[in-house]
Amino acid sequence: MNPLKNYFQSGFTLAEMVITITIFILIVVTVSSAYTLSRRAYLEGESVAEISQNGRVILERMTREIRQAREIITELSSTSTDATSTIEFEDGHTPAPSPYQGLGSDYFYIRYYIYTPEDSQKPKEVRRQYRVYCFDTCATSTWPDVCSTYYPWNATQETAPTTTHPCILEEKTIGEYVSDLKFWGSRIINIFITLEKANERIDLETAIFGRNL
Repeated sequence: MNPLKNYFQSGFTLAEMVITITIFILIVVTVSSAYTLSRRAYLEGESVAEISQNGRVILERMTREIRQAREIITELSSTSTDATSTIEFEDGHTPAPSPYQGLGSDYFYIRYYIYTPEDSQKPKEVRRQYRVYCFDTCATSTWPDVCSTYYPWNATQETAPTTTHPCILEEKTIGEYVSDLKFWGSRIINIFITLEKANERIDLETAIFGRNL
């Protein structure tokens, strides 16, 4: 009688089946864990890259424009303790070529601030407003004549209204995932920004020397 033939005909014992299944489960768990960890690392890296890119775009845009600002309108603290989350300044560039060139205003202003969407599931944004100041009511139906006459932000007159108010020419989102934004300083403007996504967080900070301040 062939003993090898009898071995194969007898099949696996219960102990052999248990050992085989156990080894198979261990292999599956190991492979699954490795994939999960790899996937998590990839997603975390992707989140960090995305918020880092958003932070760089925001800071580069603000740095370029604040450096050329003619005047900082927002009253900024000298220390970060009392820093503000918004900044407005007079644009140091002539808006050309642009649709605003035809307004005839000598004064254009830029404002940066954090916008919180009504949908709490959406991330906060940094928005940029481009504005002018007028005494009369802001008009949109007679574009490009937003106001009859344009003034500096701090202009006054004896008759009502005695002070100017802003008219927004445009408002754009320049970055997302911002949880904190701070401005402080006088001659040198400091900016601190915190970005968060998927439990990942980065802090960025820069200092800008205003050429015309």
